[in-house]
Amino acid sequence: MKANQNRSFTTPPSADTCPRNQQNKKFPLPQKASLPCRMYNELTVTCVRETELPAPNAPNTVAHHLFYDRSGATSVRFESEKITAQNKYPAGSKTVFGDRSKYPDTYVRHDRDLGQTFRAANAEPQKLDAVYLRMGPNGADISACGARIAIQLFEVSGNPLCNDNNTPGFLGRFDRLQAPELDDFLTGEVYHPLAVAVGHLPQHLEPLGILKLTLSGHSSISLQPGQDYAFLVLLPDRKPGLQLTLANCYYGNYCPAPENQFVGHGIRREGTPKLPDHLEERLLLAPGTLGFPDVCTWRDYFFLVTGKPL
Repeated sequence: MKANQNRSFTTPPSADTCPRNQQNKKFPLPQKASLPCRMYNELTVTCVRETELPAPNAPNTVAHHLFYDRSGATSVRFESEKITAQNKYPAGSKTVFGDRSKYPDTYVRHDRDLGQTFRAANAEPQKLDAVYLRMGPNGADISACGARIAIQLFEVSGNPLCNDNNTPGFLGRFDRLQAPELDDFLTGEVYHPLAVAVGHLPQHLEPLGILKLTLSGHSSISLQPGQDYAFLVLLPDRKPGLQLTLANCYYGNYCPAPENQFVGHGIRREGTPKLPDHLEERLLLAPGTLGFPDVCTWRDYFFLVTGKPL
């Protein structure tokens, strides 16, 4: 569990077995992914019932985090008409986001792709079968219904370490004024792109509905036991208002490596404010955890990954 907090979960979180990593070493943030990757039209996306979600202890379940906050919205976003939003961090915030010389009162909303790192818990090598995600409480903009969606897959190497952004301290509660950890980010990991699978979202999307992203063919990568992987969900084609919210815990409790609580965490690829319009160029940008107005350092998305025999 990444931190103790009073948040709302679908089920009670497990005991805190992961003390906070106190090392705040600074590494340069990656700018480009280390390898090219290929795109395949091999993604099928369907809405499934709660009863169709595999059990966490099912033989084909590779990794999972099935908790989410009841409020808040974090969106995959690729809008063609950019929107100006208010900086919700007070000028006296204990984060860098309250520094008005760097983060003014207003900002243009950022493009972003969202996802998660995970450690494969399968006992034998398997092929990636599907990724299950829950939509957030705000659902999706109508422009997302039937839109193209893609999932980019990575192998992850390195050891994640927390950089406190020169605002040390930890409150453990989402408070834009008092919580200095809201600008923390992770360094030390390298993302090696493996494949990109492209498909279409269903025509009807409901808030908190479960999406099943099924991969096939070349995009069904091999999952080696104990290896770290990541996925990023993205919307390839700009449209007005295009966004898809994903359920998550800001202070997540997915912790597959008790010796380092930061193994297994949310990730994002974020524009400033725009990501490249050309998908091939966008896919070369490595993900991380730093963003604005929020970060993914402490966050875990609602997800479940399944495998199938090689």
